[in-house]
Amino acid sequence: MDSARDGYLLPRPLQAMARWSQARVVTLAVVVSIALGVVDRVTGPLFSFTIFYLVPVALVAWLVGRREAILLSLFCAVVWTAADGVPWRTSFPPALDLWNLAVRLGFFLLVTWALATTRRALESQNELARTIQMGLLRSRLPSDGPVEASASWRPAQAVSGDFYFVDQDPSGAVVACIADVSGKGVGPALLMANVQAALETIVEAGANPRALCARLNQFVSRHAAGGRYVTFVAMRLDARAGRLSYCNAGHNPPLLLRSDGTLERLRGGGPVLGVFPDRDFELTELPLAARDRVVLFTDGVSESWNAAGEEFGDERIAAAAQAGAWAGAEETQHRILDALHVFAHGLYHDDVTTVVLAVRSNGGP
Repeated sequence: MDSARDGYLLPRPLQAMARWSQARVVTLAVVVSIALGVVDRVTGPLFSFTIFYLVPVALVAWLVGRREAILLSLFCAVVWTAADGVPWRTSFPPALDLWNLAVRLGFFLLVTWALATTRRALESQNELARTIQMGLLRSRLPSDGPVEASASWRPAQAVSGDFYFVDQDPSGAVVACIADVSGKGVGPALLMANVQAALETIVEAGANPRALCARLNQFVSRHAAGGRYVTFVAMRLDARAGRLSYCNAGHNPPLLLRSDGTLERLRGGGPVLGVFPDRDFELTELPLAARDRVVLFTDGVSESWNAAGEEFGDERIAAAAQAGAWAGAEETQHRILDALHVFAHGLYHDDVTTVVLAVRSNGGP
């Protein structure tokens, strides 16, 4: 993802422009440049508009690209020079007009070069950070096992405070976790990486979801700074024993879609991680049958909104997952993400992370 193009480094009032098409951004910049020229010509030398000519050039350099910004720089330099040709101006030699044009063009080109270079450097660093973070995410299950898993991770910025984990514990049961670190940017992403490393160590030791939440809660309480906390869900699916155990630490309740069409929200557990270091958590156990599915998601999914200000919500997630005939984990996830894309018109304001687990069979011989 082009993080600069996505606009999170822009002031909040301008972030929506990052979602526009490049042609729309350029068109607006040209119109603004012409309008500035007209106003500049009418007001004459009483007012200076130098800084305002720079705004459309800077936006195009950051949101579109260097080539388009260079062309707009030439256009703005010409408009600016033409605006100086007011009736009350003392006549200057043509060479001086050309000199002023060259200076103005050079000014715009210098700004274009600086912004384009900064943007490329940021994109390179962000891509590296994204690649490293993606390498920390784990979804690893045998392709022929009784439980199928499918995970998706879409950060709103270059890096994310969301993460997921899907693997087998020493007994062969499936352990699935999803979490959301409060805040956005590099700080939550670094905390996420630390929590992920601690999580893998705890899972390898065979801890159940309750113990996993308790140990991670102590870890986050020690290492989180600035009042950060983590919403978290850990669950263990033992298809052979037909049992699902889970612990929800203040996270959006996962949805358990039963094979008979009924829906259960998995709420029980305790508070968010990192606030109460000695808090105990509750373990909930439920029966698990073939063709049951579990949908885990972060609030970037359920709280995505459309143009009317409506949130996507748990009900739409469940409706998308249950639409049509029964489907496995991957197809169920595609249904949810496709429905979300249509609902939000492809505009996401938060990290979007989902994990879907589908029980193919009871895993018996």
